Amino acid sequence: MGAKNQVSLHDILLNGKKHGTLVARGEVVDANKGTVQAQFGAKLKQVGGCLCFGGSPNPQFILSRLSSNEGGEKLNVYKSKEVKGTKYPVWDLMKISLFKICGNDMDRPVTISVLSGNNLIGEGSFTIK
Repeated sequence: MGAKNQVSLHDILLNGKKHGTLVARGEVVDANKGTVQAQFGAKLKQVGGCLCFGGSPNPQFILSRLSSNEGGEKLNVYKSKEVKGTKYPVWDLMKISLFKICGNDMDRPVTISVLSGNNLIGEGSFTIK
C-alpha cells in the first residue's frame, strides 16, 4: 500500500469462505511525519440469501494489529463510519499515523474486519509496505 495510489485487492473471509472482495487504495503521504492515507471499498456477497443477518447492509470496518508486546494482544486502531444500505460500500478517505496503524513496522500485518451492525461479515489482512 506504500506507493502512490497503489491499489490492492483482498478476499474478505469468514470461516475460510469468501464473503467479498476488499479494494484498498493508499499511500504513505509523509514518511518524515509518518502519515498514511487510505481509502477502502468492498464488494460484499450475499450469504444464504441475506448479506446482513436479517436487515439491509450497513457495513463498516475496523482496522486492528497485534501489539509489539510479548503475547501480542489485538489492538483496534481505527473504526470507520457505517455506509448505509449497500453491499458495495466505499468508505471515507482516512489519514492515520504509521505508529498507530502498524507501530512503525510497515511489514506488520494489519487486519481489516468488515461488519454490519455487530455481525462479522469477514476479515482480510494487508501490510503498509
